[in-house]
Amino acid sequence: MKSSKSKFIAGFVAGSLLFGATGVYAGSSGKLIEVFYNVKGITVNKTAQKLSEDNKPFLYNGTTYVPLRFVAEALKLPVKWDASTQTVYIGETEGKTDIYPERDIQHSNAQTAYWSRYEYAYNANEPIEDNLGNTYTSFLRFEFPRNDNGSDSRWVHIQFPLNGQAKKVVGKVGLTGKYRDSGASVTLRILVDDREAYSETFKPGDFPKDLALDVAHAAKVEFRATADEENIELGLFDLHFEK
Repeated sequence: MKSSKSKFIAGFVAGSLLFGATGVYAGSSGKLIEVFYNVKGITVNKTAQKLSEDNKPFLYNGTTYVPLRFVAEALKLPVKWDASTQTVYIGETEGKTDIYPERDIQHSNAQTAYWSRYEYAYNANEPIEDNLGNTYTSFLRFEFPRNDNGSDSRWVHIQFPLNGQAKKVVGKVGLTGKYRDSGASVTLRILVDDREAYSETFKPGDFPKDLALDVAHAAKVEFRATADEENIELGLFDLHFEK
């Protein structure tokens, strides 16, 4: 079967993948490329999808390109383009009033045992994964690597100031994939204005759990993680505060 060919501006491709063939700015760095329209059908979850002139997939340099909006909508997921950050969002998006550690708020105090450590990041270049293989670019994590200092070296406390601006702390909590085969467990305690409002122990094989904790009118919230053995890491995935 003879394949049809078409030439168009390369800068046009990126916009076309998301929005179709109209209203796309090619940019001054575009170049002419040659592609082949010989993909005749797409099936998603055993259901054949209808193709049109605006969402035709094509082949270029051995790779098949399919419009992003077409795939997202076939999977029943919303897709959104944020021109200000040049970011494509698929599925759930962040609320305008969400408060993210690092992006919107920094910790006010942190204490760690000598070998224990913490990290929090928003939209990190290097994502972390939970023990099910799901990845996250926004997180707070507590790591307890191998050491020779005994049980008193396996704890981290970190506090964030809220000043009454948030109603909930939201995310998922669970072990990361880094030490998924470790036999250790970690207990997470969350203190709201110095009162314990949450306590949960995560052991190997436990699935991540949803976190939705009331912090209305609170001045501060503190996360305390303690491991019973070394070589274990706990993650608070997509951790944020809702106003």
